[in-house]
Amino acid sequence: MKITSPDGTSLYQGDGTVTEFTVEAPVDGPYAIVVVGQKAKGSIHVDVEKAPAITEPAATLEPSNTTVEEESLPVETPTRETTDTSISIAPSVQEQNNPDAVTAEDLVGPWHLVEDEKDNATAMEAIPGALEFGSSMEITSDGHISWYIGADGGTGTYTLNENVLSADMTNDFDGSTMKMEFTAEETDGVTFLYTEYKGLLLCWFQGEGETGKG
Repeated sequence: MKITSPDGTSLYQGDGTVTEFTVEAPVDGPYAIVVVGQKAKGSIHVDVEKAPAITEPAATLEPSNTTVEEESLPVETPTRETTDTSISIAPSVQEQNNPDAVTAEDLVGPWHLVEDEKDNATAMEAIPGALEFGSSMEITSDGHISWYIGADGGTGTYTLNENVLSADMTNDFDGSTMKMEFTAEETDGVTFLYTEYKGLLLCWFQGEGETGKG
């Protein structure tokens, strides 16, 4: 998080370790609050307190020739109310996560089609070059995904919602766009990714696979 005053002065910069703090706003105008998160959940609360109008000191009494037998009239002590203009950031409220949901960290790395699982064998025979060049998929921590099966494949970006990885991709060979969904399922402690492609249900397994016969 970074907070900058209207004149460009940096008032606060933090990495999230401090969950609640107050920043004084020295001048009038819009303040820029920039928040950057990576794989983050929760909320940030910003509370702004506006300082009330300042009471001007009472005017000084002018000297007078009038004689007053009682004690001199007391001069009112000027009062001044001040309230700091502040921005308070409340602690993040962590959303209740699905304990069985996978995270992006769980999926990062290389993947390959599992032999004799689902329609993988049919895909290896039906897709040109699959037997020769094999299959491979790469999921990165910065939101990118790429895969190929023989002479077919694509690259793009993905989002992860619980156990479903949704990808917007471009076919590397004909330039067409395609949307793909990979569903993560765990069997005997091993995570597999399932996706439909060209009417076939494919099963991906994490790790380097065989590159093919070619």
